[in-house]
Amino acid sequence: MRDPDKNLNSNLDQNVEKNTIKVEPSTLFVIVFLLLLIPLLFTGFFSL
Repeated sequence: MRDPDKNLNSNLDQNVEKNTIKVEPSTLFVIVFLLLLIPLLFTGFFSL
């Protein structure tokens, strides 16, 4: 009979591999830059 723990672990490993998102460093830089820039733009417009 098969070991149920071994089967469960292999299914979890497959799910972990499927759920990974490959992000390029430039994309990550743009996201962080926008997250910093957007609040500054809003405060600049609302302070007028």
